[in-house]
Amino acid sequence: MNKKEHLKPAFILCGIVAAIIIILFIFSNNVNKNVVNNMTGRILYTETDGGVKQYSFDDDTDTLVSGDIENACFGNYVSDGIIFAGTDEYGVWNIYFSETGARTDIFYTLPDKAVLIALTGRGSCMAAAYSDGGKYYITAYDMEKDKEYETLETEDELLSLCFDEECGKKYYTSFNGNESILESVRISGGADEKLLEAGDERLTFIAFRNDTLYFCEDKDGKRTVSQYTLQRNRATVLKFSSDEYNCRTICPVYDEKFIVSSDREGVYEIYVCNGSNMVKADRIGNGKDCFVTAYFNTEE
Repeated sequence: MNKKEHLKPAFILCGIVAAIIIILFIFSNNVNKNVVNNMTGRILYTETDGGVKQYSFDDDTDTLVSGDIENACFGNYVSDGIIFAGTDEYGVWNIYFSETGARTDIFYTLPDKAVLIALTGRGSCMAAAYSDGGKYYITAYDMEKDKEYETLETEDELLSLCFDEECGKKYYTSFNGNESILESVRISGGADEKLLEAGDERLTFIAFRNDTLYFCEDKDGKRTVSQYTLQRNRATVLKFSSDEYNCRTICPVYDEKFIVSSDREGVYEIYVCNGSNMVKADRIGNGKDCFVTAYFNTEE
């Protein structure tokens, strides 16, 4: 057998391997695209200089919710519509309520010199964290009952907050100068319960689903995403979280499906995560920083 005859089987084998790699690459891309294409429901997100927007995975529509409200941010779904925060012509922070296709109304106003830190809403309730005069506060309000609950006051820097699914408790994170702390307190007031001490990592965004808290941890500008299971009293880093993706906000969808904001490609864009996969939702946003803040499941 001459040299050419020796080389012929090797070329054939290389061709087969190359074909397999190409097929696997195409299959992988199709699987990744389907992570986004198969999504249902709606999200609220804030786009730089673009206000609060709603994107529907069901019909691929992108709608401005906040209108001409200045500094609009922190969109959340509540029983009959959407709430978000923004400032009026005097720079005062207000909480606005909007129904789809209806006008936007102010339903709660923060103190004149308050600076909003976070806003959360669920059911008929909302809670806002803000600073004022060197102290920090969380105020909660029930829109259906037209009832304001006892305001929580602390000297520690507040970072984020959310409700549980029944709106019976609010969970919040703070920083006391040395470490971040995750705590809970009943919406009606009472004693705080310390759940987690996170060292010098700032817990900058938290969300709740099925007895589990999800939070973004910021340490020297690098962000990871973890989950904290209340029953197990244990925090673990999620599979998709890495320095490459640097996630800033997270919305849990199902047990291993999430929607996050990541700056992997230079600006914060929306990604759908399925297990360890991270796939960018290309049709959301206009190339500016986008921060997802709420998810609504249209199938339930």
